[in-house]
Amino acid sequence: MNGVVGHCATVFAPLYNFVFALQQREWCVLYEARTGFDPMMDDFEAGNETFYQGAAKSVRWFEDHAADALNAISRDVPGWEAAFSAEMETRNAARPH
Repeated sequence: MNGVVGHCATVFAPLYNFVFALQQREWCVLYEARTGFDPMMDDFEAGNETFYQGAAKSVRWFEDHAADALNAISRDVPGWEAAFSAEMETRNAARPH
């Protein structure tokens, strides 16, 4: 990023009210760009945790969110039973008898 915060300057306005190191600011911009969510840095900004703790909390939250979303959209997909049956038939036919 070469020291440029980029298009997220308005989204990350609180970052300019607190002293974030350049690499920390760049990571926050990257997190938002890749996930669509602001990183959870309120406790870091308040001095209650390290940057690493806030970043790790953000990553864990996104992992949980992504897992929940994947579970929600993958359940009861129309046609899954037929696709599963076809896959099992293919696997069984490939096994030596």
